[in-house]
Amino acid sequence: MIYIFEFDIVPGKTDEFFDFMKAEGAPFWTQFEEVDKYEVFMKLGGSPLYEGHVYFKSFEDFDKVRSHPDFGKVAKKTAAYAVNMQRRFLMEQVTYE
Repeated sequence: MIYIFEFDIVPGKTDEFFDFMKAEGAPFWTQFEEVDKYEVFMKLGGSPLYEGHVYFKSFEDFDKVRSHPDFGKVAKKTAAYAVNMQRRFLMEQVTYE
């Protein structure tokens, strides 16, 4: 399962956003053994410009992280740098190898 959030960065706050993500945002997510990986992408087309992916094995794992007392604090700080935010989940349907 992938928790996806798409966003733009508040104009003039790009460096501050990535400093925050390095110091607080990403470490919050990656401290949990339930998080397999955390990535941020810049799109080469479309809007919003950025997309973050947090990889979990299940929705229950996401729910455990979301119930952590610092979740709201990190979400609020993230929202100070991000606009046009959209959130969704991708659930694996079929894997072809």
